[in-house]
Amino acid sequence: MLHKAQQIGDRGAECDALINLGNFLSEIGDTSQAIQYFQKALEVSVKMQDRSKQMRIIGNLGAMYREIGETEKAIELHQQALSLAREWGDLHSIETWLHNLGMDYSASGDIQAAIECYRQCIEISERLGSNRKLASASWNLGLLLERQVNLEEAVKFMQRNAEYERSIGHPDAEKHAAYVERIRARLSKTQR
Repeated sequence: MLHKAQQIGDRGAECDALINLGNFLSEIGDTSQAIQYFQKALEVSVKMQDRSKQMRIIGNLGAMYREIGETEKAIELHQQALSLAREWGDLHSIETWLHNLGMDYSASGDIQAAIECYRQCIEISERLGSNRKLASASWNLGLLLERQVNLEEAVKFMQRNAEYERSIGHPDAEKHAAYVERIRARLSKTQR
């Protein structure tokens, strides 16, 4: 597909093929090759002036850099993607990039920035009715709040995830619900 698209000069198909190859390589754990394909796809999307694809590719690159431990590069890329999404007013993409930035900042050790990203993500998820993203961001925020020993607020957010996972029959639902109960028990000890 890639070779054929390049032969006939179909940049859109070429870009899509490069993205698909990057995604495939990412899934099989070949991150460095995935990065190379995403960078090639980004070059093509820039030539096409397809800002939507650019945003997606930049976001994919950010995830790859976080995966290999280059969190500063991941933050930079996800901030670029977030900026593009905000420019267009694309709430679903804003939600996605805020969630990714929360993970990036958490991985970099900037807990306050991560908390702020997750709070913004949750606010947008509530507006959009994005239950899956809301649950995930709530869990991640809860874990950070637990680290700060803000157990009451941690339980509030983590409970949302546990309830969502139970509602969809997620395999980790009971494990996560038990974790919330352990935090609740710690909280009740501190309140005595």
